[in-house]
Amino acid sequence: MTIKSPSNLESLDYGQPDWIHIYNANVDRLNTLLLKIQALQDVKIDKLEDDALLMWDSSQSKYVLIKYD
Repeated sequence: MTIKSPSNLESLDYGQPDWIHIYNANVDRLNTLLLKIQALQDVKIDKLEDDALLMWDSSQSKYVLIKYD
């Protein structure tokens, strides 16, 4: 079994015992990534300015654009 980079997914060998645990962990990793991508789609960005950052706002549970003056 090998950890694939940069996805951090684990590979499986045919007939490997306890394969379901690796499969479930891989699905959890993919779901987490998909949720982050979905959250990024909620942020409307026409142009990211030099003094702006995209940050996770845990109170809103989404990414927000923060501009520093």
